[in-house]
Amino acid sequence: MIQDFKQNANEWANTNIEDYLHGIASWVEDMDGLFTDSEDLAEGVDWRFVATILYTGSRYE
Repeated sequence: MIQDFKQNANEWANTNIEDYLHGIASWVEDMDGLFTDSEDLAEGVDWRFVATILYTGSRYE
């Protein structure tokens, strides 16, 4: 994330910790439909999903 920020700071919508965490919270609230009803969210979470959440925090408003 640090390297991405250094190389792509102009692509980041959220450049301070408050906005970054708000971006994460907003994306998680808006991710309805990412999992089907038949999938249990706890069972569907893997490290790639965690990385996606961290990444979207930098860009999601």
